Parts: sequence; C-alpha cells; structure tokens
Amino acid sequence: MYKQKIASALILGLSCAYGGGDIGSVNYDHGILEPIYDLAQSVSGDEGRFYIYGGVGASAFKVQSYLNNTGGSFDPDALKDKSTTGEIGMGYSINPDYSIETAYQRMNLTIANINNLNVAFNRYFTSGGTISPYIGIVAGFSSLTWSRKPHPIFVSSNLTSSSPMFGGQLGSDIKLTDNFFITAKYQYMYVNQKIDIQINKAGIQHSDMQNLMLGVKYAF
Repeated sequence: MYKQKIASALILGLSCAYGGGDIGSVNYDHGILEPIYDLAQSVSGDEGRFYIYGGVGASAFKVQSYLNNTGGSFDPDALKDKSTTGEIGMGYSINPDYSIETAYQRMNLTIANINNLNVAFNRYFTSGGTISPYIGIVAGFSSLTWSRKPHPIFVSSNLTSSSPMFGGQLGSDIKLTDNFFITAKYQYMYVNQKIDIQINKAGIQHSDMQNLMLGVKYAF
C-alpha cells in the first residue's frame, strides 16, 4: 500500500508541474496525463522498486541580451551560456517498462545560479538486460538568481527570475549489480528566464536549456 501512495504522490507532482504548479488546474483527462495516471492506479504488489540517484554534468543555454540607448555594458560574465550541473533525485520503477522520478538540479553560472525542481515520466525500451535505454517527458519549475548585478545601472531590486520548464530526455541505465546502475542522459528543456535591467531598454533572457548528465543509481 505504501508503494501506491508514494507512486501516486510522484504522479501528482508531475501533474502539478504540467499544470504550471497549480493543483487546481490539473486535468486528469488530458491526453498526456491520462495514461500516466492510469499507470499509477495499476501499481500493485512488490513488482515496483524505489531508487535514488545522483549525478554531475554540464549545461548550455540560449542567452539573449539587448541594450537600447543605455549607458554602460553588461558584465562579461553575465552572458556566459554554459555551466556545471549537479543533480539528486528519487524515483519509482512502476514495472520494467515505466518509471516516475523527481529531481533537484543546481547549475552554477559564473555570476548566477539556477535551481530546478522537476518530475519525469520515463518509458524504457529494453528491460531486464545490462543496458536499458529510455525516453521521458519532464516538467517542473526553474529559478535563476544573480549573485551580483549583471549591469552597472541595474534598477530593479529583484535579482531572481523564475519560469515553468518542460521538455524531454533521452537516457540509459547500465546495470552493474542488482542494485547499482550507471546512468547517463540528455535533456532538452524550455524555460523563459528574463530579467529587465531597464524596462524596454536593457535585459537578459535565458532559454532552451540543455543538460548532459552522468551519475549512479541505487535501487532498493
């Protein structure tokens, strides 16, 4: 019973993320969420397994900036479009073909940090072997915080910009033992983190997040 409850909680997290963080906006009849919800209802017995994982990697972003008749220039580090990334998460293998997981990611740009909280639903294509590739959908929330002003005449007191995020991932688990796995994945996520230096005069936008991760997973 406890497995059904936790798996259902992960399903609810994915549904809320897809609904923009508002539990009241979740529509279980939606074509994307309906099969996921049905899978949660089918979890029974001891077939499923919980797992935890962690990894490191690199991320790249599309960074756009504009300056319109504004004095000064951007801090050179404010326009960096690559970062190192760390990730920790937990998940539940519903059966050999499907899993649900939630993760926290931390990305370290030179003068800014990005924090992501997301939920993913994965479909495995070969199960039971040494190598298990998968494809998944991901949704969540992303927040970017500047550690110093990106422009000398920055006029806003808010150095944080936030955005929903959604996208997909491709990955593979490599089995070492019954419990330990090496994991690798590529993620493409849409985000829209924009900060205005001066309204309609200067700003920076981060979008199109790409992550390449390598880590380890332990299944209970």
